[in-house]
Amino acid sequence: MSINSNIESALTASDSQVAQLTSNPASDHAAALALSTLHGFSGFTTCLPAGNSQGVLECVYELQQLSCSISALEAASLVSLSRTQAIFACLSMVNKYHQRKKQARGTLLLCADQPDVIAVSKMSGFEVKTSSINQLEDNLDSRVAAIILNLPSVGELEPLSEELAARLDQMDVLVLRNGCRQYLLPAEVTTDNLRVDLMCLDLAHLCETEIDCFAVLANKKLSSYLPAPRVELIDNQYRLQTQLQNPLTIGPLNAAAGNVESIIQCYVQLRLKGISRLQQYALKALVSAVYVTEKLTEAGFQNSLRSVAGSGECDITFASSEALSSALQESLQHYSLSGMKIDEILDEEQGVITLRLGRLHYLSKKQLDSLVELITNL
Repeated sequence: MSINSNIESALTASDSQVAQLTSNPASDHAAALALSTLHGFSGFTTCLPAGNSQGVLECVYELQQLSCSISALEAASLVSLSRTQAIFACLSMVNKYHQRKKQARGTLLLCADQPDVIAVSKMSGFEVKTSSINQLEDNLDSRVAAIILNLPSVGELEPLSEELAARLDQMDVLVLRNGCRQYLLPAEVTTDNLRVDLMCLDLAHLCETEIDCFAVLANKKLSSYLPAPRVELIDNQYRLQTQLQNPLTIGPLNAAAGNVESIIQCYVQLRLKGISRLQQYALKALVSAVYVTEKLTEAGFQNSLRSVAGSGECDITFASSEALSSALQESLQHYSLSGMKIDEILDEEQGVITLRLGRLHYLSKKQLDSLVELITNL
């Protein structure tokens, strides 16, 4: 089987575009880290008077706006401290929306491999049913509150029929995109035509920071339900909008206004790189992960491997041994210095080690080919 020519040509094209975007990931990360730990940011609490924290609030507000620009949705909240909290916020918004409309909706249709959603749904009182996109229409009924999908990726989702899209509107079924550990591509490079009501956007994954930072985003219909507090701009003053100012909110998720350190790091990275550059990185990361997976398969690599949907990451599983672990660290150090992220996940019960390769957009096509050759010879 030969590698898909479309993937190879897409990689060559994105390789050329990314090469024109000069960036030093190490220096960008260092700048974001240094700024986020300044006392004015690290000492922020929701108890401070708004007049004493305008700079922090402005950064949070601008990251809310940048998140809206990236997602094409109306409003954002950055208060979630973890993936679980972000998913819980989205499901709580779905629940409150249908409760206020006096609609008895207790079912979620999960159209993706998302174990986190299944776990959190039990706390939210929902029953989860799994469904493929092709079976979606057959599984729609009056109990369905929302359908949950991954973010659109490269060539993964065929456009839905106009009839199905109209039926979702008629039945008032919400559409939630859960983007935990996924890149968000610009709309023009996907085949997706489905409206989005809610989105969980993994800003830490997109901006390549080490601390969790999630944006919960909503369209105009659901924006009032977003978790509090959010930052708003009124009469040229930034202030926290709490539950007192917006009784429709699902309320606070924690005692803070989000992790300010991670918010500032993502804000700095977005300002340094810009949305367009990050979208180019996202596209190349996704194409590169598929390319590496297909090249390893074509080379007859027998170990377990997969391209993790939407994440731009490639998982490769080997039989575990100390010698292998040492060889991996030594052999891959060069690629790590180029910007590639390498995680080793040890499963002692199964006696295997999984190598997770991420941020593959920092490697040229020539480096990816060299990486494939190195892995096949281990």
